[in-house]
Amino acid sequence: MRLSRLKFILSTILVAGVAGAFYFHSRREEIRLRNLQGSIRSLRLDNQRLAAIGQSSQAGRPATDQRTTNAAALNREMAARRSRTESPSDPQYQLRPGLIPVGTLTYVGQSSPLAAVESGFWAIYHGDLDQLANLIALTPDGRDAAATLFTSMPPGAQAALQTPERMMALLAAYSYNAIGYQVLGSHQNGGDPSGWTVQADVQLADGRTIRPSTTLQETNGIWQVEFNQNAVKQFGIFLTGAVVPPPTSDK
Repeated sequence: MRLSRLKFILSTILVAGVAGAFYFHSRREEIRLRNLQGSIRSLRLDNQRLAAIGQSSQAGRPATDQRTTNAAALNREMAARRSRTESPSDPQYQLRPGLIPVGTLTYVGQSSPLAAVESGFWAIYHGDLDQLANLIALTPDGRDAAATLFTSMPPGAQAALQTPERMMALLAAYSYNAIGYQVLGSHQNGGDPSGWTVQADVQLADGRTIRPSTTLQETNGIWQVEFNQNAVKQFGIFLTGAVVPPPTSDK
């Protein structure tokens, strides 16, 4: 009897010890889990605060920052063109039959519509914005549109663009990166001898072929390409961010 009672007491003590150990272990794990959950909540709050700060910073950044970036990219492209060393036989460009390599052109002035077009392609190819600006005539509505676009630019972009006229020369040069062309026809506009239209077949550096009709006007014996408000809007997308200029080529 005494032995059985002793066994019972020992069993009870052993069970109590195991139960106690299990309880304390469970308690410790519960505390550890609670602490871990607290750490996770803290991390989440930190992430939320960082995200809020980032969104606030982004919201506070001027929406026109992309315009400054685009203006700088366009200027870099013109600098790359000014340093071009391609020869007419450069295998990089395979022109379609009948096209004149723009790299072989020289500046021939503005004494006629065809001369102005040829000088324009020369200026575009070589990134000569001063000559190209002289070849552009803004119509009254085009001048207003160009001035509005220029003044809407942030200070950094305005500094890169310099003037509305130079801005339009830059945009035109970028848009028509011609490597080959051929005049398809030209004619006087109505009965006005000071107005002319030239149609050309133009191959661009990216391989595309376009057929622009260029309207020119003559003032005091000087022919210039007309830019109206629609042209300003069309070319302006390369500044506003609607169409981001690609990275400058190595050339």
